[in-house]
Amino acid sequence: MLVLSLLLRGDVCCAPLMAADTIAYVAGDKPDSSQGQVQDYPELLKVLRGNNIVGQDRDSPIPEELLQLIMRVKDEEAPFLGPRLHSSHPLKNRDFLIEEDIFGFGFTKKVSLEGFVLTFLQVLISQNPYEPFAFANTSYSHGSEQDHLAKLNPEHLSETSFIRSRFTLLRRLVLNNPYVDFVRQRTGKTEEERWYEWQKLFIEGNTWLTEKSKVLQKYKPEDLNYLRVHFSSFAEFAQALALLRNWVLTTADDDRSWYNIFMFPLGPCFLFAELNYGMSTTTNYFSYEGVTLFTFLARSIVPDEQRNHVGHELYSRFFPEVNLLNELATNVAGPSAYEALDALYYLQQPEQRRAYNGLTEEKEQKKYAEWLRKKLAKPDNDNDNDNDNDIDNDIDNDRYVAPNVAVTYSVKTTDFCPVRQHRIFTQLFEDIANILAMELNQQELFISLGQIGLLNLMVFGLEQSRGALSVGIGQKAHCDINIIPVVNLSQRDSGIRKSSVERCKYNNELNQRMLRPYLKAHLTRLVEMVDPQLLQTSALNASQVNELLSLISALFTFNSTGLSVLRSTVAFLHSKAGTALKANEIQSLRRKKRKESEVQQKNVSSDELAQLNLSYKQFTDLVWDAMLLQERNHDDYHNKFGASIGLASSSITRGYCYYFSDDLLRTLVMAVVGRSNHMPLGRFLEQLDQRYHIIIGPKEARAYYAEGAPFANTLPLQSLDDEFTKNYCALRDQLARLGLLQSLSDYCDFVKNPFFHGLD
Repeated sequence: MLVLSLLLRGDVCCAPLMAADTIAYVAGDKPDSSQGQVQDYPELLKVLRGNNIVGQDRDSPIPEELLQLIMRVKDEEAPFLGPRLHSSHPLKNRDFLIEEDIFGFGFTKKVSLEGFVLTFLQVLISQNPYEPFAFANTSYSHGSEQDHLAKLNPEHLSETSFIRSRFTLLRRLVLNNPYVDFVRQRTGKTEEERWYEWQKLFIEGNTWLTEKSKVLQKYKPEDLNYLRVHFSSFAEFAQALALLRNWVLTTADDDRSWYNIFMFPLGPCFLFAELNYGMSTTTNYFSYEGVTLFTFLARSIVPDEQRNHVGHELYSRFFPEVNLLNELATNVAGPSAYEALDALYYLQQPEQRRAYNGLTEEKEQKKYAEWLRKKLAKPDNDNDNDNDNDIDNDIDNDRYVAPNVAVTYSVKTTDFCPVRQHRIFTQLFEDIANILAMELNQQELFISLGQIGLLNLMVFGLEQSRGALSVGIGQKAHCDINIIPVVNLSQRDSGIRKSSVERCKYNNELNQRMLRPYLKAHLTRLVEMVDPQLLQTSALNASQVNELLSLISALFTFNSTGLSVLRSTVAFLHSKAGTALKANEIQSLRRKKRKESEVQQKNVSSDELAQLNLSYKQFTDLVWDAMLLQERNHDDYHNKFGASIGLASSSITRGYCYYFSDDLLRTLVMAVVGRSNHMPLGRFLEQLDQRYHIIIGPKEARAYYAEGAPFANTLPLQSLDDEFTKNYCALRDQLARLGLLQSLSDYCDFVKNPFFHGLD
């Protein structure tokens, strides 16, 4: 049992690995189930079986013993998927957690580079500026009677809270206000007449009804009077809006409405949440990738002083203390901005974070936001002497005027990431630390941060998919996850192009291909421990169905509603096919987007499922079909990430293929060459391979695809050296064109790093 004891020590299994270990990165082979791991956990199993608590209703709490057993299963997968996070209720508000339990919540196909960075900065700005990652490395439990008492639990990593401001009036004034230019051009009007006419037009143009004929946030003239205090004339106000409009971010989503358009993050007032038509926050563009970036950095294996330095550097570069543009935006936004910014500064204080960090329940978050608003307003008649939450003396409450609208911000929590440690966490930290050492302005830093962050998330996703496939087959997977960019664009029908398309397609589909074997092996391991007789059952009875569904719901985090849907979907699929569906049949059903009523015809009981007389294999195959039928955000994320950072394109080939944009190549030079003025070109290509699985030149290609190499004969290249040599030369030309190459007389090439001006 030496292997098991090592697996339970997650730190041992997670020393930083280089990406070149594409085959031999797994420590150990398939666990030998024939040895009967049940003996390793006799007390847990004795309680589970003796008290007959396996198979109870899913509405009741999961037995602690079963949770411990599930974490043992996940610990045994640590060589493949990294050390997992031990937490009793990390995902209690989620359902159908299939891929999220492997990757986390930061892999969606709706990603944009701008939304990725803006979301990350929303989390960053809500933290203590000097130790922004401190509270993402601890978790706090809250007693029902002692809500303000912090209880440190150092064994678990957890979420951290952050403020998501709306700033609805600010974006309406900047982005939905053509009336200001119309009024400014009117001649022969007094100042009073201009302000009056503009207020009337603005209020009419920003008042509309919902589908239920409800007025959405109708403004009154007095709600806008603060503008005349901050601006000496109407012309000055118009000029201020014109200046702010120069910082609107433009993306490929040109059809977005004004309430989903954002500005470059020049300060706290430039960071706001996306809204829907009803002015509620949504997650169409601000999804989870930026939150995941924050979590990865917080869990990197570096000394605390380095982590704090990089965090403070990021904070100060985007949110400097002297920020005239942010002051201008604050004056335009008015009282609603004061309210949200006061809440933001309050949450930054460490003593306050200890009490309110990690509020995962939506009702808790809303209640806290309302409480915080009341506290920060501090009206004169407020006699509340709650000393547990005294307001910082730094907050200037004299300027605060409570608007007659809903709270203008919300308290959110970073999403759960199941992996405690991974080599990508530290690599990502090193990349960003290197980029911060360059002399970049905010715009350049914004782009480079988004590119290197999403690239590392892509690599993390590939390695986790490979790891999950290894769990599925029970041993290290012979799985090629290399990225082959098309740098040589002169030959349209080259073998490199075909290979790049195939590699891109394979990598994009890897997370779908690994799911079924992973799900099967993941559950089988738990069943082997709890009730191995289920595996041999030819016809499951009602009790066995109930027991099996309880194990499935606990292992994959189903709530009662999700479990009911699972039951009815299994019955529906059996009525359609009788046995497990083929992959193309599953995709066909998903494309048809059948109505829920067809699947959820009624609540299907365990007795009804038992009447189907299904064996364990038949039943679980239908369960996997039912789970894979659910809409999943992770589909196609790989191509979307690549396209957003300039690593993938569908314009130069049929289907997506890899390539290098100029901006991405500059970012890679900064991240890889780092705090140096130059690096040999051969060493640069070697680092691209080892860190990001990027293969460009013939030397790196031979290590994988030549005769005797791990993936020999898997690429349709007639002349391996010739194709990759041309690709190498094309990269050399691209570097030279960008001023990033220095060639010596003896044909020795160096990659130059002109962005670093320190001592080499």
